[in-house]
Amino acid sequence: MRGNMELPGLGVLPFDGAAAAEYGRVRALLEKRGAVLPEPDLRIAAICLAKGAMLATGNLSHYSRTPDLACEDRLSGCR
Repeated sequence: MRGNMELPGLGVLPFDGAAAAEYGRVRALLEKRGAVLPEPDLRIAAICLAKGAMLATGNLSHYSRTPDLACEDRLSGCR
């Protein structure tokens, strides 16, 4: 996606210093467990962790290996 796309009622959370710290912490933990997420997904998880935000996803099993990450299945009613 290119450009500045605005979605009513939704904000964009930045990958800032706090998110970078969470990224490093979670990546190291997941590497020890042998369960690393792909880099873009780990960034998304780190942003949510740093902001105390819930991740709305259609793939709970994918993100379930991320400790302390609050997730909500947004596709359960669509299947």
